[in-house]
Amino acid sequence: TMEEERPKLRSVAIGAPTTSLPPLSRSFAMPSKLPSRPLHVQAAPKQPITASVQWTVDSMLPAISADYMLERTNVYINNSSAQQVADRITECLSCQSLSYKESDEENKKNSLLGERHCGLRFYLNLFADAQDPSTIILEVQRLTGCAFAFKQVCREVCRSAKGLSAAAPPTMKRKFPMPCGLPRASSAEKAMRFEGEVARALEMISSPMLDSQL
Repeated sequence: TMEEERPKLRSVAIGAPTTSLPPLSRSFAMPSKLPSRPLHVQAAPKQPITASVQWTVDSMLPAISADYMLERTNVYINNSSAQQVADRITECLSCQSLSYKESDEENKKNSLLGERHCGLRFYLNLFADAQDPSTIILEVQRLTGCAFAFKQVCREVCRSAKGLSAAAPPTMKRKFPMPCGLPRASSAEKAMRFEGEVARALEMISSPMLDSQL
């Protein structure tokens, strides 16, 4: 009788190859020095905006379309031409040391792009009112940057566009009177308190403890 063939266990030895493979050639050069900043901030910064000499706008500004959402930061200007408003805006931006340039887009010739050193970028758009073409609408639109800094710039630009002078800073310090509910101290009590504070200061100066003489 023929014996049935049965599978036999075999040991497989895994060893290192007898011949070493040649090293792979690099397709890139190793950097000589690692960057000091993280890789996610190594992107090239945006090119700064160079200030223009004058912003020239058309006498006939485009009207706001029905589907355009006007920003809340806008003002309506009467009794002024479009070029007069543009000159006031550029003068205000120059006084605040803000850079600006005209928009490069064909459909935004009535727009001015402004920038501040802190990274604030905004658009200044001029439109004509659809109900009254002689009325000019100035829209200030924030793109990037601090909202608080944008609020300051927007307030000054809107005031200048309307022909108003900049708000003068307060020259006199505000006086805050003492509340009426606090008890009044007599001159004798004030003198006694003053003498007590002077005596405490002299005691601390003459003390041998170093922490009391700071």
